[in-house]
Amino acid sequence: MINELLYQDYENRCRALGEKHNLILTSSSFTDVEGKLNIKFSEVFKNLNNICSYENLFIKEFFSFSKSSGLIAETCRLRKEANLPDNILFLYEDDASVILMQVGTTEPQEEKVFWIAVEDYERFCKGEKLEYKHQVFPSFTDFFEYLLTEEEKERGIISKKA
Repeated sequence: MINELLYQDYENRCRALGEKHNLILTSSSFTDVEGKLNIKFSEVFKNLNNICSYENLFIKEFFSFSKSSGLIAETCRLRKEANLPDNILFLYEDDASVILMQVGTTEPQEEKVFWIAVEDYERFCKGEKLEYKHQVFPSFTDFFEYLLTEEEKERGIISKKA
């Protein structure tokens, strides 16, 4: 569980980023995604995205919760076409990497985020060892902190050395 001081810190940091970063995910967004993908989000995930949606952080364009070609459509497509496990959401893709999030399917659990090379995607889906450089965030809180810090660096709010 995220402590209140950390929650307040994130809220203040997101507010300092400006209007774009005050956009949040609503409870109906969570309910819609949970129902259509048969998953359960943790309270930590919901609370952090009520401060500022991860979709609006950093320079990546994540698949949206709300767009028809967004997170639900991409996750469903990849479950059918590429054997994406039912407890994984497809958050982002570019030419070099994909970002995936492990979630609960019957009970909420702390989400784990994987940033992997495109070449490792099939291995990931099969549960095999990844061969290329990758990053694993043991919790969504760690991933959110990373995105927020990178956005602050990009905007010059904090030093790029931090």
